[in-house]
This record gives sequence, structure tokens and C-alpha cells, in this order.
Amino acid sequence: METVEDLGEEAYLVSEDTTSGSTSGSLYATLAVRDGWTTYTMSYSTYLSSYDEDKDPPSLEQVTDWLKADSRTTLDQLKD
Repeated sequence: METVEDLGEEAYLVSEDTTSGSTSGSLYATLAVRDGWTTYTMSYSTYLSSYDEDKDPPSLEQVTDWLKADSRTTLDQLKD
């Protein structure tokens, strides 16, 4: 778990990546944000098996960047 700066009043990211750069394992991340009276949560998860060898899973860094960007956009739109 880590604190995310510059997102709402409080934001926390919980994640785990068991793929270790391989094509099997799991990857998940959940971003929870509190901003005023709004509590917002966005998640991503995937499970990969050896049958998915032709697919390149996203990195945990890519996933967390997506969650942060989408959450910022959503919270900005909720303020309008």
C-alpha cells in the first residue's frame, strides 16, 4: 500500500504483481480516493496463464498510471 500525492484529499494505492515479467501470474491494483464528500475507487485485475504466452501483460507501472489518470479525469468531471 502506498499513499498517492496530488489526488483528492487522500488517496491510496494497493497493488500486487506476481507475474515477475513472465506470462503467468496475477496483477491487480486498486486506487481509493477521498475528495470532499466523495469516495472513489477504481480497480484493475488480470490473471495470466501459460496459455496466454502470445500476450504481453501491462506492467504494474502502466496500470497504476492508467488508474491515476482516469481517476483525476473522473474526479474533475464530478466537480463540474
